[in-house]
Amino acid sequence: MLFFWLCAALATPWTLSSFGEPGPPQVRQAAMELPSPAGVDAGRWQRVIGQLKANGLSAVEVRECLAPVQEAARQGLPSDPVLTRVEEGTAKGVGAGALQEAGKQRLANLQSAAKVLRGAGYDCEGASQCRLMASATLAMESGLSSDTLQAVLAPGGGRECERMRTIIEAGESMRLNGVDESTVRQLMTDFVRRNMRRMEVIRASRFVVQQHSAHVEGSRIRQQLWDGARSGWSRGGGASISAASGPGPVAGGPSILPGNVRAGAGPGGEPLGEGSSGSGGRVGQGGNEDPRSGPRGPSPNQGQ
Repeated sequence: MLFFWLCAALATPWTLSSFGEPGPPQVRQAAMELPSPAGVDAGRWQRVIGQLKANGLSAVEVRECLAPVQEAARQGLPSDPVLTRVEEGTAKGVGAGALQEAGKQRLANLQSAAKVLRGAGYDCEGASQCRLMASATLAMESGLSSDTLQAVLAPGGGRECERMRTIIEAGESMRLNGVDESTVRQLMTDFVRRNMRRMEVIRASRFVVQQHSAHVEGSRIRQQLWDGARSGWSRGGGASISAASGPGPVAGGPSILPGNVRAGAGPGGEPLGEGSSGSGGRVGQGGNEDPRSGPRGPSPNQGQ
């Protein structure tokens, strides 16, 4: 009798739920109730989960797609850039595999940016430093090397986060418009050394993009930029740029404030979005949308 009972027991398909553990329905529900990471609005978090579910992702896929966001928060890094990446792909209906890879890549780039910032004397804490880290992350994805960022950030000594952020975004904009990295690095270093303010950096980067579009060589653009600054030329609108603080237009040449030069726009495009002084919109963008939106491959190219 005991023999037959043992045979019956071995033939029974035991599951975790048979021992009181949550079965598949409970597991699915738990996956949909992932707690929002530190720094992420709970409503926004639930909307992302809902959209992923609506896109047909399984509970396991939802968890895996959001894991890089949670890991960023666990490491004390700003999770918003990673979540934004997932949101971009989710809005486009990107598949689970690509979403997971995009989130992991953004996290890896965020970690690299944090390493660069810490090497330059930033502790990567506080809102302004988190914004600087996010901008550095996107700049690296756009093609600026960690060596370039290190060289630009080092003179800041852990200070002037918003000014450094403006310079990094200007460098990213110039790089996205095809200016070679060597020239971009020299210009970004110039911006730091000359203690240029936000609007001066924006105006200078516009001029660089305009001249690059006109097929002017990088070293010549830089020469024109600072020759114009030494000329002390004033813009017709009354805003002058001193030689001590930054660039003016080329003497006898076009204004450094062309209204039709914007990252990614050709002649006749909309003006560069300048935002307000301090913590305005990203340099080279008319809004907060990441121009490189949508998951990229293993070596991919936020708003704030």
